[in-house]
Amino acid sequence: MLITESGWFREGPEGWESDVEEQASFIHTLFDLTEGLEPPLLIWSFLYNPDTQIPFDTMGLLNANEAHTRAWEAWTGT
Repeated sequence: MLITESGWFREGPEGWESDVEEQASFIHTLFDLTEGLEPPLLIWSFLYNPDTQIPFDTMGLLNANEAHTRAWEAWTGT
């Protein structure tokens, strides 16, 4: 089993509000829910925020000018 294209945005349109804490929380939940499955591969959609439409434009773990975020720390376990 592989889990691909997982992700959670940091900012969204009205009604879909989110933030980096919620993004990090999603990562922790994803790891908790898949722990017993032991997937050999788990892929986050974007390392950096892509230049695309809302809400995918803030789905990266990092902005282009960032070295770390709460989401990055959650993903890497640091």
